[in-house]
Amino acid sequence: MIVRPAQQGDIPILVSMGAAMHAESRYAALPFDARKVSESLLKMTQMDAFCVLVAGDPVLGMIIAFCEEIWWSSAKESWDMVFYVKPQARGSSAAARLLKAYVAWAKRRGVQEIKIGFGTAVREDATASFYGKMGFERLFSGFVLREKALCAVAA
Repeated sequence: MIVRPAQQGDIPILVSMGAAMHAESRYAALPFDARKVSESLLKMTQMDAFCVLVAGDPVLGMIIAFCEEIWWSSAKESWDMVFYVKPQARGSSAAARLLKAYVAWAKRRGVQEIKIGFGTAVREDATASFYGKMGFERLFSGFVLREKALCAVAA
């Protein structure tokens, strides 16, 4: 399975996969803006600080990440923004190949740490197991303050 940088012609399928990821995630109750996603992808595919990779032909998965200097250091780190493999391709080599290509991209940019998460809450145990098998260590636990709680905290 090939992994390659996304091109402008891939944007419609990436938007479609983004919508599918959104629908199965904890974010499903929030609106999905396909136009905004398309515009963002177009910008990210043209910026060196972003990694936008696709796997398969036809495309079965994608990873979008970025690297930057840590705010308190000149050292660089990289974070993923999106990592999605279509349900029918889960368990194939797509995820491992995308992750390896992302790690190689980040290393070429001189990052000291590569961070990856799963804020979508999709298959958390399987995802954590996969990341561990790929050499990643659990780093943090996230918390969220939802809209109703925001009102209570602000009062």
